[in-house]
Amino acid sequence: MAAISHQPKHTTLSSLPFEIQHEILLHLLIEPIPIWIRDPHGIPWTSDKHRQQHLLQWIDITPNSRDLFYRHNTFYVSHDDLRAFLDFRPSITVPMVAGTTPTPRESVRHLIVSIQPHLLSPGDDVGAAVRNLLDCPNLNKVEIKIMGFLEGVCEFDTVFKSIAGVCSELGDRLGDDGLKVDCRYLCGEFTWSLAQFKSGVPPR
Repeated sequence: MAAISHQPKHTTLSSLPFEIQHEILLHLLIEPIPIWIRDPHGIPWTSDKHRQQHLLQWIDITPNSRDLFYRHNTFYVSHDDLRAFLDFRPSITVPMVAGTTPTPRESVRHLIVSIQPHLLSPGDDVGAAVRNLLDCPNLNKVEIKIMGFLEGVCEFDTVFKSIAGVCSELGDRLGDDGLKVDCRYLCGEFTWSLAQFKSGVPPR
């Protein structure tokens, strides 16, 4: 009698129930601290190079994994890289993923945006960059961190005037708990409120 060979069964992620897939993906893709975006093309960066390599491998493991990645993590990005990050769409060759992959703009919920007034050039339109946030349908929390080198009233005033209008609109949409604008310099820090943005007058 011929021996019966038993082929080992291989369980793939796609063969698991959706709820289990979801939990595995959350475990693989969620970072406990904000993910810094150090590349204008939206490549995530962490302090752990090994972890970064795995993030890039897992981020497109299923059709909805990239959406989970952007929805459930917090991203830290400079204002001048903000648009490129929000519109980043990778070149994907996997047939089941290609054409369905969301951009961060479509999925992201929590962003930290940094502005450094002392590095701005005369042509920089900070308000236009921040206005990209109004086109993020799932966004529910924004932290804007303005980091001045010195306590220069002029440099903070310039940023305030540039972002007052868009921050007023963001505040109306997100509420007081959803928008936070902090200003920091070498000797201290202060916070701009939604009421101050609505007045349009730089606080003293």
